[in-house]
Amino acid sequence: MSKNETKKMFNEELTDSFDGIVDISKGSLQTLTDTDENMYLSFYTDSLLWSCGYNNPTINRDINAMVKDYQRENKPVNLEALLGDLDAQLKPHLPKKLAVTYFNSENSYPRLLKALSSKRGKTEFLCLEKLPGVFPEEFADQIYSFEELIADDPKVNIDGIKNTVFPELKTIKLILKKHRSALAGCIINPIVTSDASIAKKDLLEPILDLLAKFNIPIIWDDSTAGFYRTGPIFSYKLYDIQPDVLIYNGSLYNHRTVHFVSMTKRINKLFAIQESRVVLEDVPNYIMLKVVLSFMESSNLSKKIQALGTRFQGKLRALEANCGRKFSIKGKGLILFIDFKKEAVADSFVQFMKEKGILVKKFAAVPQFVMIYPPLILTEKNIDEIVENFKRFFNQPA
Repeated sequence: MSKNETKKMFNEELTDSFDGIVDISKGSLQTLTDTDENMYLSFYTDSLLWSCGYNNPTINRDINAMVKDYQRENKPVNLEALLGDLDAQLKPHLPKKLAVTYFNSENSYPRLLKALSSKRGKTEFLCLEKLPGVFPEEFADQIYSFEELIADDPKVNIDGIKNTVFPELKTIKLILKKHRSALAGCIINPIVTSDASIAKKDLLEPILDLLAKFNIPIIWDDSTAGFYRTGPIFSYKLYDIQPDVLIYNGSLYNHRTVHFVSMTKRINKLFAIQESRVVLEDVPNYIMLKVVLSFMESSNLSKKIQALGTRFQGKLRALEANCGRKFSIKGKGLILFIDFKKEAVADSFVQFMKEKGILVKKFAAVPQFVMIYPPLILTEKNIDEIVENFKRFFNQPA
């Protein structure tokens, strides 16, 4: 694919990510430009594709330089050295008990779930929510949400349970006791799609404690909330927990997808092949990961994201109170979910912001919500700008 074809594809995907309300032609750091040369401040980056901004010149420069560092005399990049350096760079950020990390060219889930279910009788997996397209199809019949297991249990009246993602502890105990002999692990993603929120400590931590008591491995999926999005580099640090596995499948920059899984020595023993599986064609993706991680570390992102998130939420909560609770907010760091109560109001807000030069996006799973998911290089000035336009939308003094 030529450079122009690649650029066209990326621009089309950026346009699609905003549901087609703008026709994107290019991007730079926090801003996007449409085909009519109108510039917009972006408060949504599709998944983690542009966490460090669009076409960040520092990252582009460092990627080119690093390719030369790992390549000598026109020979292929030294893949073993690259992955070894990446492993060493990630290790200080992971729980100490996660002693082994594997990088993969493909989604890490099939390899992980196959290894965990190789233990005799351990063939089932729990998850908070079973969402389409997240888990590999070949394991679809082995992965269950709490809601599914509750619905299948005649001892539990599902109609009497208000929250099937986080049921009462007595219900969870009942489910775990019944299925513990077959459970190979529990997959935790802290973003609760059905509720448009990030799991609250008082709801999630008791479940994590029970899983540990029942000796069920905790698999922490940070594909959406990881790499400083909620404040800490990995979101498990928001909770009193050290997972047995941390898995990541996603892209941090320029659509270059990476996959890795970190685990305890005990779980590593279940892997038939104990090594990374990365093909040479994917080397640029892992160079990107190393450069982006270095950029994030040098930017002191953890403190910055926590401070920006506190500032942003503080201003919005003050506005929420002043305008009669016409909206509410949930979230952590730089993942925010804005509940406008009605989908029509959310639609109006998205269009209003576009007219003011700011791009936001409705949360597809719960369309009365707007999801705020900006590049992590956001500034206080950017936050103040969107807050002022929030005020204008609700006819509050700017």
